[in-house]
Amino acid sequence: MLYDDAIDRAAYFDRCWPNREIIREHVLEKVVEDGDDVIVLYRCLTRDGRMFRNMEMLSFEGSRLKAVNVYFGAGYKDGVFQTYG
Repeated sequence: MLYDDAIDRAAYFDRCWPNREIIREHVLEKVVEDGDDVIVLYRCLTRDGRMFRNMEMLSFEGSRLKAVNVYFGAGYKDGVFQTYG
């Protein structure tokens, strides 16, 4: 099994966002700050009409991003669950 803890920026985009080229829009739904952490809920719309939601917890150390924890949500198209394989 391939884990993605403590990966660098390039690996983050390669492993976590392989579909980044097909994303048309990110829509922020909720942003909650708690000390050095910020929780962000967002929806992504793809160029072919699919939609999925993710939630991330961004941890900061001073003004620098220290860690990103991503929680992947379901994808839907026309109300039907989609898989991204």
